[in-house]
Amino acid sequence: MRDRYETLRTTFVVVEGDLVQVIAPSLTIPVSVIDLRHLPATEREAETRHPKNRF
Repeated sequence: MRDRYETLRTTFVVVEGDLVQVIAPSLTIPVSVIDLRHLPATEREAETRHPKNRF
């Protein structure tokens, strides 16, 4: 999906004082996987909301 939609690969940079749109040819987005299956359901829910598990 990220390669199909330019809006997901678009950034803006300042070049000689002007704002310029840059569309990257590709984009790598790191994704962390945390296995919570060992926790009881109620703890799993709480763990997903914990700030340490956010971006």
